[in-house]
Order: sequence, then C-alpha cells, then structure tokens
Amino acid sequence: GPHSDLTPRLLNYLRTQGAKATFFVIGSRAETYPDLISRMVAEGHEVGNHTWSHRSLVNAGPSTALADLKHTSDLLNGLTGRPSRLVRPPYGHTSSRVEKLIRSQGWHQIMWDADSRDWAGGSSQAMLQRVMRQFSNGAIVLFHDIHPGMLKVLPVLIPALKQCGYRFVTVSELLGLMRPTS
Repeated sequence: GPHSDLTPRLLNYLRTQGAKATFFVIGSRAETYPDLISRMVAEGHEVGNHTWSHRSLVNAGPSTALADLKHTSDLLNGLTGRPSRLVRPPYGHTSSRVEKLIRSQGWHQIMWDADSRDWAGGSSQAMLQRVMRQFSNGAIVLFHDIHPGMLKVLPVLIPALKQCGYRFVTVSELLGLMRPTS
C-alpha cells in the first residue's frame, strides 16, 4: 500500500483498538498518497521501506536494488521527517547479498513470523487460522492494506489477542530499536 480506501479504514480501526502497526509502503504508492503516510506517522504508526517498484531485490543488480530502496527512503524521510530504517523485501525474496546491501545503509531487513496470505484471497476464517498456526509471543504478523480480507480478519484477531494480554506495537518497538511511545 497505501491504498486510497482500505488504508484509511484500517487506520480508523487501529485507532479504535489503540493498536500500533508498521506499514511497509511502496514508494510509488507513498508518492501518490502522501497524506496517508503523514496520517500513519501522526497516529503513532511506523513507516518502512518496501521498495519503490515492488520488484524482487534478489533478481535486481546491486546498483538497481540500492537505487530503488534509496528512492523510497528519500521520499519517506521527506514525508515523515524521520529516517526510514526498516526494509521489507518484496515477496520475502532475500539473500545474503540483499541483506548485506540493506545493512550497508544502516537499515534493518524485516521479515515476518505469521503470514495471513491475504493476497491469495480465500475466506477470512482461513486467513485467521493461518495466522494463529504461526503466531507466537513477539510475532510479526503480515497483512497487506491493499487487500480487503484484512478488514475482516483484524476485527476478530486483535480483540482476541488483546484479551490474552498481547499488545500491538511497531516493529522497531518490538525489536528494541526504539523506546515505546506509551
């Protein structure tokens, strides 16, 4: 994302739940929807780099991959006033070369523990079951704000996990890269 309709709806829901998230955004989409990036940050969420074009970093040459990441990083820094330190490689495609490239810029490569596979469609029950099978304390759970299934699953998942004592924080807070804001 971001997505013109789904992202604001997700942000509204997260606000009602007092839940924080990290949005890994595609630079070209962030450029199209800068107001949504500003809103994410204003509401206490984190914004990370998901490349400019959503092409696999593994299949790109080092200079192409770095240019794609830097273009997005520069845009996000300008929109948020904060350095963008997190990178989620598209499709989860990574290699030692990609990870080294990311680290060389002082960035952190972020993957996930539980994948909703919301991009594949299917029922919200199937997405919920996939997440719960992979979920553990401290898990990074992957949803996409461009697929409507997350708006069906999160209103079940978040309250249930909150009842079990879980909190929803940004990736940087989870990994201890910054102090929690509350």
